[in-house]
Amino acid sequence: MPLNLRSRWTSISWDNGLVVVDTALHWESVDRSSLERALDAVTAVSDEVGVMIATVYGGATPFPLDLESVGSDEDAA
Repeated sequence: MPLNLRSRWTSISWDNGLVVVDTALHWESVDRSSLERALDAVTAVSDEVGVMIATVYGGATPFPLDLESVGSDEDAA
């Protein structure tokens, strides 16, 4: 499954040796709740794919694996 199909709200790309997960917000809709949804979407996808990418392609993740969140599907929309 291509990584960018994991979420409607985020995209994953390779940028100068870094895996980048990002999202876009329309400037008129930026408020506390839209920022919270954007951060939740980016962190959920990052949590899901970060360890897998590091394991398959080598490298490291900047934070230790949180075993309590493994397998949770927080970005199911």
